[in-house]
Amino acid sequence: MWNLISSEPETYLLRLRENDGEYDFFLTDFKRVWKVKLNEVDMVESIQELNPRIEASHRALLDKTVTLLFKNEDISCIKGEESVTVKIESKIGGFPFIFNLKLDLMPENNVYKEIILPLSLMVHELRKRQEKLINIIKEKDSEIEDYKLGGAHLSHKFLKTKAFDEKLFIEEEVSEVPSDMISSPVRIFNSSLDLMYDSLMERITEYDQTNIKKEEVMEEDVPLELSQYPAASPRSPDLFDESENHEIKPLLAKILR
Repeated sequence: MWNLISSEPETYLLRLRENDGEYDFFLTDFKRVWKVKLNEVDMVESIQELNPRIEASHRALLDKTVTLLFKNEDISCIKGEESVTVKIESKIGGFPFIFNLKLDLMPENNVYKEIILPLSLMVHELRKRQEKLINIIKEKDSEIEDYKLGGAHLSHKFLKTKAFDEKLFIEEEVSEVPSDMISSPVRIFNSSLDLMYDSLMERITEYDQTNIKKEEVMEEDVPLELSQYPAASPRSPDLFDESENHEIKPLLAKILR
C-alpha cells in the first residue's frame, strides 16, 4: 500500500506493510529512508491519547487511521534532522481527529535495499514484459499480412492498423517522460506497481535469508584456529640439550667412567 504525500517543498512516498498485527511504515524521497514499526497496542494507545473524545473499537480506530494515511489529502510532513513526522488532520463523527506518525532516519544502505535494488529488478521485469509484448505484436502483424496475401479484407476500415515500428515506439515513449517525474521521481509509484514491488521484495528477503544460512554453515565448517586446538603435551626432554639436562648429563658421565 502506497501513498504519495506532497509537503512543500518535498514529495514523499509512504508505504505500509502489515503483518501479524504489526505495522511497518516506510517513508522515502528516493534519497533517504525513514522507518518505524508499531504493533496494534502502540498504535491504539497513540490514537486514543491524541483523540480522547473519540470512542470506537480498537479495530475501527486502526482501520480508520490507516485509511486516512493512505486515502486522505489532509496530510503533511515535518522533517527534522533524524526523523520525519507524518501528520493527519481530519474529522470523525464531527470530532477533530489527529494522528502523528514519527519515522526515524535509517542508515544509507537502506536506500539501496529498499529503493535501488527493487527498482533495478522492476526495470528488468518490465523490460522482459515489453520484449514479450513486442514479439506478440510482431507475430500479429505477420499473421495479418498473411491474411492479406490470402485475399482477406477488413469488414470495417477503422480497424485497420499500421505495422508496428519498434524503434519509433521506443523513441516516442522516451520523449514523453513528464517533467514532474524527473524533478520528483517518487511520483512513478502507484497502485499498479504495488504487487510487483511486494513480490520482488519477498524474493530479496528470501535471497538474504538463504545467504545468511549459507554463511552460518560455512562458519561451522571452518577449521579451528591454532589457538583453539588443545595445548600440546610437554615434549620429552632432549638428552643433548644442555638447557634441559643439568641432572641427567652428570649421571651419564658417572656411568660411562
